Amino acid sequence: MRRSGTLVLCTLGVGDVLLAQPLLAALREGLDGRLVVLARAGSPAQLARRLGIADLVVDYVARWPHRVKGGLTLSPWIAHQHFSLVLTTTGLNPYYSGLMALASNAPDRVSERRGHMTWAWTHVVDVQTGTHTVDRNRSLGQAVGVTAGTVPRMSPSPAEMDRARLLLGDHDVCIAVTPGSNKTIAHKRWPLDKFAALIVRLRTAGAHVVVLGGPDEGDMGRQLTGMTGTNGITEL
Repeated sequence: MRRSGTLVLCTLGVGDVLLAQPLLAALREGLDGRLVVLARAGSPAQLARRLGIADLVVDYVARWPHRVKGGLTLSPWIAHQHFSLVLTTTGLNPYYSGLMALASNAPDRVSERRGHMTWAWTHVVDVQTGTHTVDRNRSLGQAVGVTAGTVPRMSPSPAEMDRARLLLGDHDVCIAVTPGSNKTIAHKRWPLDKFAALIVRLRTAGAHVVVLGGPDEGDMGRQLTGMTGTNGITEL
C-alpha cells in the first residue's frame, strides 16, 4: 500500500483559515500528492474552498454532540485515504485533531505541543507564547520541509472586483475594518471607541475606510459612524 497526500486539520473560524493560507500554499507547492483540508462547516469551509488551494475541503461540525457523530463518520474515511502526512494548524481542538491523526495512521503526524494528546503525533513543535499565528504555522511547515510565506493572500475574481468598484467607488487606498465577531467570542472584541480612534487616524492619513460586519452587527456599524462621522467611510 502506497501512502501519499497531506491532510491538514484546520480551524475553528474564518480567521484561522485565512491565517493558514500561506502554509497551505507552501504545502501545495512543496509536497507531492493531493492536499486535503478539514475545516469547520459553514463560513470557514467556504473560505477554504474560495482560496482554491486544496484539492478537497471536507466539512466537520464543531459542536457537541454532532462533533462526535461526525468524527465517527470521518475517522474511517480518513483511514481509507492513506495519507502520508497529517498536520494540524492552530485553532482546532487538540483532542479532536489528535484522534483524527491517529485514525489516519499516517507515518508523519505534525502538531504544536498543545493539550495532553502529544503522544498522538510523531513530531511536536514547541511554540513560544505570544507568537503570531502565521509564524506558528510557518514553524509547522518548516517541520515538514516547506517554507511558508508571512502574508495571507486572497485574490478577488474579476466579477468580485466589479462589484467592489460599484460599492466603493474609485479610491487610491481602501482599508476594511471589522469590529465584530461571532457572538460566542464577543469577549475578544476590541472596544468600539478604539476602532473609532483608528478609523479617524486612517482617514486622516488619506485612506477610505470600509466598515464590515455580519447581519447582526448593523448597530455596531452605526455606532461607529456615529462616533466618527460618515465622511470617508462606507458602512457595509
